[in-house]
Amino acid sequence: MAETVAPDYWNSTAQFYIYVVVTEDRIMVKRLYRKEDNEKYVCISDNEEFYPQFLLPKSEIKELWLVKRKIDWEMPPPKRFEIKV
Repeated sequence: MAETVAPDYWNSTAQFYIYVVVTEDRIMVKRLYRKEDNEKYVCISDNEEFYPQFLLPKSEIKELWLVKRKIDWEMPPPKRFEIKV
């Protein structure tokens, strides 16, 4: 679950928080680190061994969403109940 971030607030994004980043050709879920010039972000993956960090110019972003909650698709196994009736 995510909340949209208006472009007026892109210069004050929270450092290292997880965002959904929409560009012209892809949708990514990344941690963002805002560079000092406020014109680029460092996109950081939680599994950096497969997806290294890269720079993304702010001008390439079409939409930005702050991730607020995670839905876990793993269902716990059913609990065993003792039948008493």
